Amino acid sequence: MIAGESTPGDNALTTLALEEPARMLIDDILEAAREYLDTDVAFVAEFAGGEQVFRHVAGDAALFRLSSELRVPRGWMYCQAMTEGVLSEAIPDTAADPIASAMEVTLEANIGSYVGVPVSLPDGRVWGSMACVSRSPDHSVGKRDVRFMRMLARIYAEQLEREEREAVARRQKRAQIRAVLREGRLTTVLQPIVDLVSGAAVGFEALARFEGETPQPPDVWFAAAEEVGLGPELELAAVRSALEHLDTLPPDTYLSINVSPETAVSTEFATLIENGTDRIVIEVTEHAAIGDYPQFNSSVARLRFRGMRYAVDDAGAGFATFSHILSTKPDIVKLDMSLIRDIHRDLARRALLHGLIYFIEQINATAVAEGVETVEEAESLKRLGVHCAQGYYFGRPGEAVRTVAPSRPSQADERRGRVRVLPLAK
Repeated sequence: MIAGESTPGDNALTTLALEEPARMLIDDILEAAREYLDTDVAFVAEFAGGEQVFRHVAGDAALFRLSSELRVPRGWMYCQAMTEGVLSEAIPDTAADPIASAMEVTLEANIGSYVGVPVSLPDGRVWGSMACVSRSPDHSVGKRDVRFMRMLARIYAEQLEREEREAVARRQKRAQIRAVLREGRLTTVLQPIVDLVSGAAVGFEALARFEGETPQPPDVWFAAAEEVGLGPELELAAVRSALEHLDTLPPDTYLSINVSPETAVSTEFATLIENGTDRIVIEVTEHAAIGDYPQFNSSVARLRFRGMRYAVDDAGAGFATFSHILSTKPDIVKLDMSLIRDIHRDLARRALLHGLIYFIEQINATAVAEGVETVEEAESLKRLGVHCAQGYYFGRPGEAVRTVAPSRPSQADERRGRVRVLPLAK
């Protein structure tokens, strides 16, 4: 074994050479090598056990009977002999080199000149080699070309190391999420949604919590799951956990569940909520990308027909609020806490919210304010005509509902001749 070289068992980079963005990077690197050295073919090959695997080949590979993913005995090409110091890194004329000229590959592939360097990882492991070959001898090949190839090999090796670190991190994240699912460490807490006029709870939002030695915010867990391809599985587990609370809620209240657009339209989700659809509200944040609005609306419409309601979450936090709402026609619009904070002190916020509330009512939806923390904010929202709210003032997630005394309808509601209270689906 070559000193510092990795074996198949400890080389986590075997498959990474073909992943993005390394693929695009190496294509550019090899083309740069071919153009600079003016050779027929450039390639990167990995040493994998007793084989040399050609991971990337640029140029007319057929000239030398090469192709990407070609596997040959490790000693077939010059690369192993080069890394061992038996062959020079630059061979201007293979016919004039006593060792190269005696190798079968020289005649089989009709190689006239060669420039190759090891691809060594920062920890000293020899991953493989990077080389350029031509059918004709090239007596201009020399140390300058070797220095250039070494520079390119270092760039590629650094990219491989980054890919390796990311792959290890992905495996760790997958293992952590699998453990959460396997051990039942995903739980649900409820936060009340309160009618601002009567003070009664009209619904409860289900919020996921993750137990463990190193707890992390839920959004970190869900983002990690999405990154490693476990997003839908973790979301559906959160939905199952939330639904366990449905029968414990007062009969005239609803359960609000956060889901992504992909989960909302999935058959698995529809199956999970089929026995309680008329008491379910799904919340989809306006930040969540909906690639196909007609398909989304069609899928959600089937659930809405069975009594489920749809809410746009975090409205007003981004730039696409109105377009998103108009495209999905929600039953409920949840106003982001950034609009609510200190609204009793901010005339501009009140003016903006007044316009949003009017817009929400005109599309026959219900406004729910999020992140209400003080009585002053609650009273200001009530005067503006906001129907319902949630936040620490009414109850923290997992705590009992704070009792809020009933009050007279706001002037805005009196002018409309009605008080809009979030109804349950019929």
